[in-house]
Amino acid sequence: MLWTALAGLIFSLLNATMRWLALELHPFQTQFLRYLCGAMVMLPLILRSGFASYRPNHWPGQLWRGALHTLGLSLWFYDRPEVIVVWQSITVTLFSFPMAWFVWKHPTGIQWFWFLVCGALGSAAHYCLTRSFEVSDISSTQSVKFLDLVWASLLGWLMFSDIPARATLIGALVILGSTIWLARRESRRRLEGR
Repeated sequence: MLWTALAGLIFSLLNATMRWLALELHPFQTQFLRYLCGAMVMLPLILRSGFASYRPNHWPGQLWRGALHTLGLSLWFYDRPEVIVVWQSITVTLFSFPMAWFVWKHPTGIQWFWFLVCGALGSAAHYCLTRSFEVSDISSTQSVKFLDLVWASLLGWLMFSDIPARATLIGALVILGSTIWLARRESRRRLEGR
């Protein structure tokens, strides 16, 4: 559950940063640069371990996963987390490039910096999410996904002055309390089951 909560927090940071960048550059270009920088952030890991350690067991699956990202959830369970994240960055970068090319506007130095931050955030969030699927049953992690509402509301308020509605705040408190209660209950069950 902690891996899922951490992934949600990092994804919220990533989404807020990407929203800010998309106000200045075309969304196709921001998508391409986010995944390009995600691949660049992973490059030191690839160089350290060697490319062979990141060779997927199922090449076509990784390519289709990148092309059909929204339908790729079923592939989150094949390959180690770091292999999945590397190949997602590579394939989405390749498939995004043609769309970005037609709307290209040269990013400023500060925008390049924030794209690198987005690359690191995206890779870290996908790694955390994949680890959560690896170490626990997916049904136990899904309740924690509702914390994303809390993170997104907080960041929207801090970065864009978006004021959440009272109902949103009440819902966030209910979700936060429920998630903490579920986490404690599951922890006790595991301890009792030993």
